[in-house]
Amino acid sequence: MLGAVSDQFSFNTNMIAHIYKKSVKSTTDLVKKSDIRPAVVSHGVHHIRKIGHDDAIVDVTYNSVMQEFVTVDHQFVRVFHEDGRRKDIIDTGEEIKRIVTCPHSNQYAALNKKDEIKLFTSDFEFVSTTKAIHKINCMMYNESTNEVVTAGTSNVMTWCFRYGNRYMIPHRVVTEGLTCKD
Repeated sequence: MLGAVSDQFSFNTNMIAHIYKKSVKSTTDLVKKSDIRPAVVSHGVHHIRKIGHDDAIVDVTYNSVMQEFVTVDHQFVRVFHEDGRRKDIIDTGEEIKRIVTCPHSNQYAALNKKDEIKLFTSDFEFVSTTKAIHKINCMMYNESTNEVVTAGTSNVMTWCFRYGNRYMIPHRVVTEGLTCKD
């Protein structure tokens, strides 16, 4: 009787091991097939989750103070938590080309189509507007000097914060040595 029980136990163990081995192999094969297949990734930020957008993303920035991703798709600014959950959608009322985070004051500087730099609080409340004297093609934030840096055809300009971080004023303009191809 003891032999029959041990044979039955051995048979069940072998059967379970065989089923387990087959299921792992089939899962592995499916994963390999899906990895080989070309993937079409729609526009959006892919961090932990997919952050989808209906329109093309124009610019994106990360606010390290608030731990948020901010995307711009022309008129709308979309704010996402770090894990990908949407926090807010803001209609600025005008088309935005670029946006940067200014962590020293926990604000955002946004460039519109009129080459105006709009300053917003961390909650996207409007603070002030500054008009550029030169055309601006790109904008970034320099953390070592706490300045916004803009560049355009034949110019590079730095903007500093004044009056309790409520206004940005031109600090330095470099045009010397730059051509219209720069």
